[in-house]
Amino acid sequence: SAIIPGVLALVDRQMSLGVSVTGADLLCVIAIGYEVAYRSGLVQHATVSDYHTSGAWTAVGLAAAGAWLLGLDAAQTRHAMGIAEYHGPRSQMMRCIEYPSMVRDGVGWGAPSGIMAVLLAQGGFTGAPAITVEAEQAHDWWHDLGERWEISETHYKRYPVCRWAHPAIDAARLLMSQNDLNSEQVVAVRIETFKYAVELGGQNPKTLDEMTYGIIFPVAIMIARGRIGVEELQAAVLEDPEICRISNATQLLEDPAITEKSIKKRWARLTLALSDGREFTSELMSAKGDPDDPLSDAELAEKYHLFADPVLGVSRAESVKEMAGRFDTLSSDEVSDFFDLVLEA
Repeated sequence: SAIIPGVLALVDRQMSLGVSVTGADLLCVIAIGYEVAYRSGLVQHATVSDYHTSGAWTAVGLAAAGAWLLGLDAAQTRHAMGIAEYHGPRSQMMRCIEYPSMVRDGVGWGAPSGIMAVLLAQGGFTGAPAITVEAEQAHDWWHDLGERWEISETHYKRYPVCRWAHPAIDAARLLMSQNDLNSEQVVAVRIETFKYAVELGGQNPKTLDEMTYGIIFPVAIMIARGRIGVEELQAAVLEDPEICRISNATQLLEDPAITEKSIKKRWARLTLALSDGREFTSELMSAKGDPDDPLSDAELAEKYHLFADPVLGVSRAESVKEMAGRFDTLSSDEVSDFFDLVLEA
């Protein structure tokens, strides 16, 4: 959420200056941004006691990506990354969990920090070296750069809500489908998960920010509607009586064993109690979309059309998907046409 808009802003700038940016160029710069951001973030999480938001380290990744796109030399690139890290928002992650709002993991300030760092370095501004890249304790996360790709270890979110809620949402989706249930049969829900996810709560959200940063209400949406799409991101969903009923009938509990297990992956177990006395309990589940359980091409397409069709229309959405499928072959003019297609009123 920081790398993509930041890169697109810089691409737009380059194109406005008459610089050619092909589809292959754009994919390359995004890969650089992701890879550097991942590694910087891993260093920060391993070496700093406070739990910082992703805006802190996506700023560094965006600076590296922008430096490559703008053709900065090695010294300027080093300065850009140092400036981005120095000014990047080392905001506290759990504050935006406790108080869901539009601060959104600091990415809204991480992206412009990365962009400004590139432009400043291009203009001769100098910065202190990025410690998440150059410090001695960072070596273990950088020594194999170019040989192994952190970007290949990423996950894809199936739902537009906090990733920590996904295992429980997947469990609800699976139990409802496998047992041919409807929401009227559900009288109680129990979610067992890890400590930080329990802190999400979200039983009676008052805003969409609170809803998408929660766990209980998104699970209730999946039970009641079987999807979390564009309609479920409208304010009216917060007052849906069936969703609210299920939400208020849900317990959210920490299981210490799940907390201990939730290091690189996030886990949850969900139980549905029915009006006829039956109970269905899921297996301990991690989120679909992790590298070891990836979304298929069909599932990615399902998510894309769920969100794109109501906004772009089916025909335009299909055209966007077709061009995206051959993005690495697009000329600079075709990249411009692609953005016109996506962004046209």
